[in-house]
Amino acid sequence: MSVALGFVLGLLSGVALSFLLAFTEPVQRLVKRKGRTVFREDPVDVHVQTDQAVIWAGLPPWISGRYFFDDALPKATPPDACVDWTKWSREHGGRPCGEFELMITIQAKLDVAVVVDTPIVRVVTRREVDGVTATCVAVGGPSVSPRRFQVSLDASDPPDIVFNDEGMEPGTLAGFSLTKGEVERFHIWANATGQHELEWSLELPMIVNGDEVRMDLGTFVAVGGGAASSEFLWQGDDWMPYETPTYE
Repeated sequence: MSVALGFVLGLLSGVALSFLLAFTEPVQRLVKRKGRTVFREDPVDVHVQTDQAVIWAGLPPWISGRYFFDDALPKATPPDACVDWTKWSREHGGRPCGEFELMITIQAKLDVAVVVDTPIVRVVTRREVDGVTATCVAVGGPSVSPRRFQVSLDASDPPDIVFNDEGMEPGTLAGFSLTKGEVERFHIWANATGQHELEWSLELPMIVNGDEVRMDLGTFVAVGGGAASSEFLWQGDDWMPYETPTYE
């Protein structure tokens, strides 16, 4: 009798346990999914650099620059190196004129496969301006052409964007694999030729290990190359009128 009773109780306990596990399995799966989502470490960090001194560090002084000022040119003496004008102009209220260059650095915090989609650029504000431009003309040398997204801010809305990489067809997406701690870099060059000051936003969509990621990289200000009524060079110890050379 006791053996039969034990068998029956064991059978009933097994059935009850199976029922309980079947009932709680969806909850367990949900907890696991939520745990992975909440505690998962972000696989990459993205950094945006706008200082030309950092972007072009280590290269010969072949990079020129143009900067727009609303009223008058600064009285302070500009730096000798053109790449140092980014910080100097910012300190005196200047903005990049004609072209705005950024360098994007992606650093892996885990082993990842990354595909960088075309950046999402939107013109937030557009206003007419009238001022003067300070131009720093670098010494001659071979052109520098890093892989980059080329953005035409005033060509259309949204702007035209093309990815350029030597040896690859224009428009090819940037894809790469990174191990933990490795970095990958590319540039974004935003061009404007009109007479407006443009505030524009930048988002970077990526596919990281199969997951879609869309990072907000902030807003930036650039002035069209045709906005200035006059252009000046620093020569000796004063500003001198400058006419862009033409070649026939």
